[in-house]
Amino acid sequence: MGCIEFNTWNSKMDKEKYPDYLVLDIDPSARNNFSEVIEVTLAAKEILNTLNIESYPKTSGSTSMHIYIPMGAIYTYEEVKNLAHIL
Repeated sequence: MGCIEFNTWNSKMDKEKYPDYLVLDIDPSARNNFSEVIEVTLAAKEILNTLNIESYPKTSGSTSMHIYIPMGAIYTYEEVKNLAHIL
């Protein structure tokens, strides 16, 4: 389609090394469809709720989901990246 995807920076200029949010990107593979992406997103949301981690699912394109997790610009990118890997 010749489209360019824009991924915005996750922090503000005055605290550029401390992201405002973490984004979990849930994409389908060749073997999965959008309903399975939704199933994984809902399962992740349930786990995050159990851990008392505030999060917001959002559609991304026609077949993907993002889960936004506010970080409050108090953790470094390395710390946020580590949390993403754990999740």
